Amino acid sequence: MAAKNQINLFDLALRALPLYEDPTGTARPLWRDLSKHNGYSDLAISRANGVAGIAARSGISWGYADPLFSHNWIGAGLNGLYRTSYHVLYAGQPVIPQADNWYTIHPWIETIPRIIDLEVRTDGLDPWDYAQSTAELSDLILSRDGVRPIIYSRYLLVNEWLSPYWDPDYLNDHYFILAQYLWDRTREHPGPPTFPNGLRRERVILHQTADKKAGYPGEVESSAADYDRWEIGNRAEMDQWIRETWGGEIDPPEPPPDHDHLLNLTQRQEADKLYLEIEVTHE
Repeated sequence: MAAKNQINLFDLALRALPLYEDPTGTARPLWRDLSKHNGYSDLAISRANGVAGIAARSGISWGYADPLFSHNWIGAGLNGLYRTSYHVLYAGQPVIPQADNWYTIHPWIETIPRIIDLEVRTDGLDPWDYAQSTAELSDLILSRDGVRPIIYSRYLLVNEWLSPYWDPDYLNDHYFILAQYLWDRTREHPGPPTFPNGLRRERVILHQTADKKAGYPGEVESSAADYDRWEIGNRAEMDQWIRETWGGEIDPPEPPPDHDHLLNLTQRQEADKLYLEIEVTHE
């Protein structure tokens, strides 16, 4: 009975997207999220293999800056990819310093909104603390950028941390990226992902389908790359949806201002020390 209900709900959800192709399978537009874990990336290779856009990790919490953010951001722009940043939120820590760290690293957005990475569990926090910190950061970003951030998480975490505490209208004022894999994480989950409680299907725009699958030859230094599949239509439909939702084409490629000074050698060494302390929890 449960399986039948799930299929019926999915059929109903698809009827809400009559203009778009069936949003399942691995032929959907591919995005990447990139960080220090991937080493240096060659985004010309990404584009040549059909990658449409990237989210580059800016940093973690209030003190860590990803040393490869500028490389990934500039590389995406030079190769005509959609680009944005994601930042790892630490709930329970003051939000304004975390936001200021993010805006120092990535001061302005193009077409694609920022992404809050909501997946770090901290000992001693209640679920409400995650809801409160995420809402505070979302509201702050809305006030600065004029658009709400996207939220990256997993449906179980959204069900635990957000759905019980956020008003449904507020929850659905955000777009989501949901990570959900097969047991073999070198193969992509065909989709769709499981939708969190209270979240409308059309608010899920990307599905992270695998995190242990190899990238294209020469694309990244790491042995694996994250695969993020667009959930709403094919490439032409994705471009149309982005234009209609966020109002713009891919901006002309320009390096962001003043990024060369972000991390000198001493700052990189200090950042790496903080990174090692924080990343133990993050992993």
